[in-house]
Amino acid sequence: MQVESKNKLKEVCPYELESSNCRHCCPESAPCVTACPKGAIYEIAEGVLAVEYDLCNGCGKCAEACPHSAITIKEGKAFKCDLCLSVFDEPQCIASGLAEIKYTEEEKREIWDALGWAFFENGEYSVDLPAISFWEARILKEVVDRYTKLRGEFTWEEVIDGLEYERGTIKRESKERIMWWIKKTYEEYGPLS
Repeated sequence: MQVESKNKLKEVCPYELESSNCRHCCPESAPCVTACPKGAIYEIAEGVLAVEYDLCNGCGKCAEACPHSAITIKEGKAFKCDLCLSVFDEPQCIASGLAEIKYTEEEKREIWDALGWAFFENGEYSVDLPAISFWEARILKEVVDRYTKLRGEFTWEEVIDGLEYERGTIKRESKERIMWWIKKTYEEYGPLS
């Protein structure tokens, strides 16, 4: 996943980053994670790395190891894009319209696999689907599986609420994207409708 930013990103970024170079590498093999002697870089949400400032000693080894120049050292601490998850509920650059999430083809396939749906190329149609995270894809799949097992005893919203009761709060924006997918897929004619 990559956040493609437009001009003026620094104005809305809580870390005053000029650009979001962070590719949110796989946490198990991210160069910044393995280079940090204090273990200060951690996975704040699935696929999103953040800096634990209480642990960071500002040595800069993470910045040196990052092949994308995504980490800067300011005031003795490492700063990198964490999609604002350590500060806000959603990325400020995306909420303001100054950036958008771009998925690689491999990431798109992983999302479709998490949903349990077939992924195929079709050059005749352009489908504008809302961005959905891997976490949301798995939640969506679980909601669909539970709804199917309950055979219509509950509404989609009640199934999501039950899942939320078990797992913890699901953000409003995530619920909206999940409901969009459900509506398009199960109540209409798929994403093309």
